[in-house]
Amino acid sequence: MSYIIEHGINEMWGKDKDLIYYISVYNENHPMPAIPEEPDWKENMLKGLYRLRPAKEGMTHTVRLIGSGSIMQQVLAAAEMLEEYGVAAEIWSATNYGELHRDSVRAERHARLRPLEAKPSCHVKDCLGDHDGVTVIASDNIIAYPQLIEKYVGGELVILGTDGFGRSDTREALRRFFEVDKESVTVAALSALSRQGKIPADVAMGAMEKYGLVLERPDITMDHEWE
Repeated sequence: MSYIIEHGINEMWGKDKDLIYYISVYNENHPMPAIPEEPDWKENMLKGLYRLRPAKEGMTHTVRLIGSGSIMQQVLAAAEMLEEYGVAAEIWSATNYGELHRDSVRAERHARLRPLEAKPSCHVKDCLGDHDGVTVIASDNIIAYPQLIEKYVGGELVILGTDGFGRSDTREALRRFFEVDKESVTVAALSALSRQGKIPADVAMGAMEKYGLVLERPDITMDHEWE
């Protein structure tokens, strides 16, 4: 957050640009991870996406997990749970889906207006495009927000978000309702792996039963008929 604030001050005050910065913050206490060892992480973070840590070696399968804000804690916990199934997780932090979308739009416009030139890439495609495995995104936002980058993510993409209407007395219950908790992230990864034929479907079904995920979820926003 400090790097983003510093960048915003430099852009708006130092360079006198007509910009507006806003930051979504949370009131949940949790330990902050160490600064990543990758040299370009700060630049990538300001672009909206950076790799927090690589996947652990020696596992049978590997997936990519992407988290944001306090939901990152659920992603990190899911990575540990997946190891019990022989699945390693490469962890990415998405700091700004809007910026990733704007960057991709600029690249698309450049290509559209310069058909004689090679089509430029964009940051999210550089990070996530060259992949044929499973990527799971977990977010406090509705699914449509991470979907802004969907076409640039290679392989099978699963997005977990807070669509619908839910109220709960605890964060744990609310996150379970919206299926963005660590158990839901774990099951999403296993289910996608089973659809790719990399693990038996029974493994994903067993995880659903173990973690208490249910098929039916009440949602008053969907409880009506269109005339």
